Amino acid sequence: MQELFNEVLKTLPLIDLTDKFFKSVINSLIKPGVAVAIQAAFYFKDQTKLTGGRGQRRLCYYHRDKVRIEFEFDAYESTSNSAWAVHLRGHKVALVIGFVTSIIEENDELTIIISCLAMGCHLGEHEYRKEKYFS
Repeated sequence: MQELFNEVLKTLPLIDLTDKFFKSVINSLIKPGVAVAIQAAFYFKDQTKLTGGRGQRRLCYYHRDKVRIEFEFDAYESTSNSAWAVHLRGHKVALVIGFVTSIIEENDELTIIISCLAMGCHLGEHEYRKEKYFS
């Protein structure tokens, strides 16, 4: 799967929102159907009380400066037990790649809903995050 995904990424026009997560910029860059990536400190919230098997829905979101990006996923589909139990819960820095499915603007807030293709934690820091948070 990793090799297949890497081949798909080579041909996919991907907009990296990590250093562009500002309402004015996002409005001009994305629309439904566009592929985006972002490395940010996401929150992972259980949507169900299930602790085993399919249907363990989790909401994942990041919010800053009146912009929110979010998606749901089935935690059962995580590729490892450590991802299920540790990396994809709580408040963690993650790299998320997905397609924009809708953009909702209300009460001066912008919500971007994506269909997540892949996510991972404990990857190298994005250059923008290094400069902004670690210098």
